[in-house]
Amino acid sequence: MSTIEDKKLIARVRRTRGQMEAVERGLDGEHGCAEVLQAAASARGALNGLVSELIEAPVGRCGRR
Repeated sequence: MSTIEDKKLIARVRRTRGQMEAVERGLDGEHGCAEVLQAAASARGALNGLVSELIEAPVGRCGRR
């Protein structure tokens, strides 16, 4: 069973996925360069935040499953 912390991380992954999908839609569609770059920058920030959360997680987190 997932802990509350795990559920928060999963929610963060899903938000990051949504931002990456926005980049893809921007590249597929007729969006301007600035809009695609803004979406990509947002996705990068979200991914950096996720990685930081994983690094700061309690020691042994990745080895418990």
